[in-house]
Amino acid sequence: MRTVAGLVAAVAGMVFSQSHIEAAPQIRDYETRRLAAWSGPRLRHLFAGFELAGADLYWLHTVQYYGGQRAFEATPEFDRVEPLVENVITLDPRFSIAYRLGATFLAEPPPVGLGRPKAAVDLLTRGVGALPADWFLHRDAALFRFEYLGD
Repeated sequence: MRTVAGLVAAVAGMVFSQSHIEAAPQIRDYETRRLAAWSGPRLRHLFAGFELAGADLYWLHTVQYYGGQRAFEATPEFDRVEPLVENVITLDPRFSIAYRLGATFLAEPPPVGLGRPKAAVDLLTRGVGALPADWFLHRDAALFRFEYLGD
């Protein structure tokens, strides 16, 4: 009986604390600061030996963030897409889908994407440098230059 009462109290406490955390306005700032703190060389040290698994985790987080903004926000903000994609390619520079879809997330005009086609072309150019044999990246870089930059 004591175990059941303890379990009920624990669940009630979790529900209360989670609703309090979600209602706090500083969560967005916390996420931005966390992304700034855990990027680049620090991120490689964090996942030392498991960089590919870390890149997969960050990629899943990137796709969930983008999809969550598109599906559930009235005015989507994609401000964290670029640092998340940067973290993915820092951990695994040969993650070609991160270059291709990350560029799409960046290039599409608001409210569909971030509206930064120059950053998208730069990302694809970095992908071409990292994976010169991947002709999809060459094609996408040319397509984005033509479609979004008019070049």
